[in-house]
Amino acid sequence: MKKNLVTIVLMAGGLPAVFFLTFHLHQTSKEKVLSQFKPVQYLFKLMNIFAYKHEKSKLTHFY
Repeated sequence: MKKNLVTIVLMAGGLPAVFFLTFHLHQTSKEKVLSQFKPVQYLFKLMNIFAYKHEKSKLTHFY
């Protein structure tokens, strides 16, 4: 009976620790990836997408 109690206590403490560490690792990785980009790069990307759509609509408008 004592072995079961020790196992339950260890699992009750270990399982939340594993969940917390996994969540922390996920958040840290996401922040590292996002920090590699500058806000200006997002703006240029949006501008390129808009310019492409605008040029495409002008070309198909005359045909």
